[in-house]
Amino acid sequence: MSRRGALLFAAMCVIWGIPYLLIKVAVDDMSPSMLVLGRTAVAALLLLPIAAARGELRPLLPYWAPILAFAAIEIALPWVLLGAAETKVSSSLTGLLIAAVPLVAVVIATSTRAERPSLMSGTGLALGVLGVAAKGTYTTRHPRRRRSHRSSPSPSSARRLRSSSSLR
Repeated sequence: MSRRGALLFAAMCVIWGIPYLLIKVAVDDMSPSMLVLGRTAVAALLLLPIAAARGELRPLLPYWAPILAFAAIEIALPWVLLGAAETKVSSSLTGLLIAAVPLVAVVIATSTRAERPSLMSGTGLALGVLGVAAKGTYTTRHPRRRRSHRSSPSPSSARRLRSSSSLR
């Protein structure tokens, strides 16, 4: 792999993986549904003007109901569930579970004979399984200590609480 390819691959790994860490941080301060609303609103504010300027919204108007159903089932509901899950499990486990989704889809497609695996896709599936297994093994063998922000305040927060209560 060239140096440029390695840098692009590393950048893609960071870009693809950072949302799970950010979701984990965000759900400490806001509800999962508010997080989804915020993510969706930012995306809409950025992408709708571009689509409108290119004239790509008008052809979609007759299909608004199926598009709305698709967005609710495939975007809104999973994002809310993902945010709710990150209140209970680690960010790395969430990323691990998300990484397994395409692998499960390939297994379902081949077991229902909807798709015949080629040597290349079989090799990709095997590499994907190994990658998810390696990540899972590393995660379970090297757990990080997690502190709940809600159960015990940090030392600086505790000092602020004591000082603010003494001012009253």
